Amino acid sequence: MSKSAPIKPITSYLLTIATLCTALGTIPTEAFASQETKSSIATEHTDLTLENIGALWNARLRAACEIMGEDITEPQQRCLAMALQTLELSLSHFQTQESPTSPLQTLEQLDALLQAEPNSLGQQQAIDHLRSLAKRVPIHPLCLDGLGLTWFDGGDLKDGFLVCDSTDPTRIGLGELEGKLTVWATRPTPPEMPGALGNIVYQFQTDQNSDDGDTYYFDIQTNTGGTGIFASIWVLHQANFLNVFEPLFHKSGGDRCNDGNLRVVSIFDDGHISYSQNATPFRLFNPYDDGDQRMAFILNKYAEDDDDKLEMSATFMDWAAYSDVNNCAICCVGELYTRLDSTTSEEELFAISIDNETTVEDLFNNPALVECAQEWFSGLVNHETNLIPPEAKFMIFKIEDWLGRMEDLKQACGAVSSNQEP
Repeated sequence: MSKSAPIKPITSYLLTIATLCTALGTIPTEAFASQETKSSIATEHTDLTLENIGALWNARLRAACEIMGEDITEPQQRCLAMALQTLELSLSHFQTQESPTSPLQTLEQLDALLQAEPNSLGQQQAIDHLRSLAKRVPIHPLCLDGLGLTWFDGGDLKDGFLVCDSTDPTRIGLGELEGKLTVWATRPTPPEMPGALGNIVYQFQTDQNSDDGDTYYFDIQTNTGGTGIFASIWVLHQANFLNVFEPLFHKSGGDRCNDGNLRVVSIFDDGHISYSQNATPFRLFNPYDDGDQRMAFILNKYAEDDDDKLEMSATFMDWAAYSDVNNCAICCVGELYTRLDSTTSEEELFAISIDNETTVEDLFNNPALVECAQEWFSGLVNHETNLIPPEAKFMIFKIEDWLGRMEDLKQACGAVSSNQEP
């Protein structure tokens, strides 16, 4: 990724909007948390089974055969049997008469074996096949805990690298959401720790232009057993070892509708990406606000006196989060779209979207604002600055056009005072 790459003009990022029609929504962590895939596949001609190759390679073969749910069809059973035989054949290219090993032992040593120069065309083909399989599910979800995915958890890197235990026995679940493979695992709960420890869900894209290994762009969501679902984007580079990743960049998000559900929308050749994140009504009206309004609301609500309250930055029209404009963790009404130079961390917000099922009552908790904003809100979908046809699932505005619509709202509701408690 070039540090000297010029900032792309805003229009190049708006071209990615065409891909967003099926991209809105969240990754429902719970949707995959109860699935169990049948793994007892009869194979007569291989020493490998889905049970003894480990959870990660098990998931890779299931992904290759497009097995995403509980039921396995007969064609998928045949696919798995063939995949196991092909895996064993590939591993046989690394076995020698001087040091014979079983296919399972060879699989366990594979990370080291892949570092050697191939000594035959067959071995090169075997390497290509094994690496292709590994790309199906590049990492065990629980390995990502080593990155420190939430603000209250620390990472566990070794000399700056994430070294993954590829033999982790925890079962990996596979699903498909909006046409993309979704990978998840539930953290095992130690006997001495009652309650759930939550799970990790990820989707990923691969940088196809990398010539020194594979670079993965992970959209990750994690929870720790509570209601919070924390989002982040991580860019991890995998050079030679399949189980070693170098973190190149990460962007932390929030919890659910409070700036959560970060997802990479587009990856550009110069190292720039565009990403989306959830937005509450308050975030749409305060798109550049850096304060944690949610935490401030909670702390100030229980502060014993005014000196203990947090002072927050000014808000649009001085309308307060929660009491005037909705800002709850399940109050998603749209998304923000941002361009990012991952080499410099320079960011620029370029668009917002609003779900067309949103009502004006969803935006405001202050009845006076609901009343004065009725006409303004009903005119948004047909406004000339809406980039999407009115019959679509959502509206999209360039950020400069959205700021203009906010000026229109200011004219409509300028006389309404805040409903914030004194």
